[in-house]
Amino acid sequence: QLINRRVILRFLKDMLSYDVRHTPFTLIGTELKAYRDIDVAINAKAHKIRIGGIIDRLDCTLIEGTPTMRVIDYKTGFNIQGEIPSVEDIFNPDFIKNHSDYYLQTFLYSIIVRHSEKLNPRRLPVSPQLLFVQKTHNPDYTPVLQIGDKPVWDIAEHEDKYISCLSALISEIFNPDIPFTAQPNETNCKYCGFR
Repeated sequence: QLINRRVILRFLKDMLSYDVRHTPFTLIGTELKAYRDIDVAINAKAHKIRIGGIIDRLDCTLIEGTPTMRVIDYKTGFNIQGEIPSVEDIFNPDFIKNHSDYYLQTFLYSIIVRHSEKLNPRRLPVSPQLLFVQKTHNPDYTPVLQIGDKPVWDIAEHEDKYISCLSALISEIFNPDIPFTAQPNETNCKYCGFR
């Protein structure tokens, strides 16, 4: 328990130091429920599917002089995230080893916040970010997600492609003519939360 206590205290101090380095910001909330209906075609019929989850942290800060909402997903593991070259690759199973699933979640939450009258009444730009707690002690660390080598400062530039890919994936999942099959690349299974 003493070791756990020391680790937790170190993480808390690192997190507080990180936040101090990035002031000023306004904390909008933590553990916020965020959902959205998206249109999908299932067997050539239009359906609305509700999708979403819980945002770890939502805040507002100035990024290069522009007020910006930050959707922050905390990660307690090591930052083993690799490059995601395009929005389409978020949905490509070959990129699960690069933690495309983290992108899938954080991009979705950012799009929901972008259109939420409650969470973003001023319609500010929204930046998806992954905050790896173990990296916060590094003054050069940035949690901003990137597509290729370009930081995503505003989810708006990727929204249409993301929603299109997400709708296609959901349509495929609900299509009774496409059976569930085993993942052809077994190495991807070692990164699966259901392993």
